[in-house]
Amino acid sequence: MLSKGPQVLEYVRMTQMKSYDLYGFISDDLNELAKSLEHRLSVLFTLHESSYRGGTYYRSGIPGQEEFILQRNYDPLENELAEPEFPEYPIILYIGPTERSKEIKDWINAEMKLEAVLLRHRVL
Repeated sequence: MLSKGPQVLEYVRMTQMKSYDLYGFISDDLNELAKSLEHRLSVLFTLHESSYRGGTYYRSGIPGQEEFILQRNYDPLENELAEPEFPEYPIILYIGPTERSKEIKDWINAEMKLEAVLLRHRVL
């Protein structure tokens, strides 16, 4: 009988189930970050405006399907953080639901290790 190690089980879990991820970025250049992520994640971001999201933000995908929302962590109108437990990250990226969580995590770890960090990973 073959034994499945923890790395194999983690890979299976992250690739077969729908994940919701939150990344934090050290950069405060929303436009440049959107361009960089767009190319690497094979998505097309569109610029939006919303007081709920703290002003301008980028969105790609369809709600309920794989969706990416790139926004500032600080809302100047409300004078509060979207993710108060992560004040050190001026830009955050919400991803979900996705089956590409492992692929995205691997790319970010390889290409943006010093600029980005996975802050939250939930599997539903």
